[in-house]
Amino acid sequence: YFCYESLKYIYVYPHTIIVNNKSIQNYIAKNETYLISGEAVGESVIIAWDEVKKELKHLKEHNVIIHEFAHELDFEEGEINGIPPIQKNQFQEWTKIMYNEFEKFHQKTLKNRMLGKYSFIDKYAATNKAEFFAVMSEYYFNKPKSEEDSGGSGSNSEDSSEDSGGSGN
Repeated sequence: YFCYESLKYIYVYPHTIIVNNKSIQNYIAKNETYLISGEAVGESVIIAWDEVKKELKHLKEHNVIIHEFAHELDFEEGEINGIPPIQKNQFQEWTKIMYNEFEKFHQKTLKNRMLGKYSFIDKYAATNKAEFFAVMSEYYFNKPKSEEDSGGSGSNSEDSSEDSGGSGN
């Protein structure tokens, strides 16, 4: 599929997928149920069509298609680390900026602090660097720059020294 060399299958299901996961950890049986609106697993992307239709009505919100294909880009280099295929001379700058911003966001989210310039980002992005990349990809394509600059909805003012590389953490 075009630039996705490892992608072989795209599955579109009519409804959100309900997954029942049974496992045993430390001799304790667990039965977990969760919903999947999309998933990228190496050579496959799974999309729930009802979620796509819902998101089309609210373009400034989440976008499962962009999110899952961002994961596919991330998989192209063989690691799930928030780094898409980029030229070697861009690698150091990409990782410095992306990982630094992830770490700031992650720490503020863990501490449940006011997010300041990060207030428009879904807290799911704090899960790990791969999710941060996928969520930021959604915002890149869906959220107008003017809304990001104004802090989005529910923005909180905060000491700007933290957001500008200060040692407020």
